[in-house]
Amino acid sequence: MDGKERERKELLAYQGLLWLEGRPLEIVVEKALNPLGVSARPKPPVDLVCSVPGGGELLIEIEGTTGAVQVRKGRQLLGYIAEADDPASTFGAIVANPYRHEHPSSRPPARSQVALFSAQLESLATRQQWKLLTTTQLFEWVRRYLNGDGQVADEVRDALGLP
Repeated sequence: MDGKERERKELLAYQGLLWLEGRPLEIVVEKALNPLGVSARPKPPVDLVCSVPGGGELLIEIEGTTGAVQVRKGRQLLGYIAEADDPASTFGAIVANPYRHEHPSSRPPARSQVALFSAQLESLATRQQWKLLTTTQLFEWVRRYLNGDGQVADEVRDALGLP
């Protein structure tokens, strides 16, 4: 099997990043983050948790939806942070698969009145200093990683606000 064929086969394991929702999406996001240098694990009720060097935790909520990701997901994350052992050293991120029924190159669809994340969620994320990522971005980072790109792990950690 040549390099391109091997890469295609490895990428098939991550294609769910582009179409899934619910627990199956959470599993493939976890599977994608770990080789990229983000040691994430489920910690119910939070979808994924990552220890932050020097103390603290990054709580990652994952959402797959047929439209824009709504502020409800941000309120959920806000509640989890408030209930954390040390809310002051607990950070947040949302990894989302918005418009999951649309081809990734067509998200959001033409004539859509909203972006990938609702204005209310973007505002809340800005105030809380949370990171908002899409699974399409994550898929691209995985593709680059499988191609041998040594810089991608730093980009992912930076995108999630990790040192």
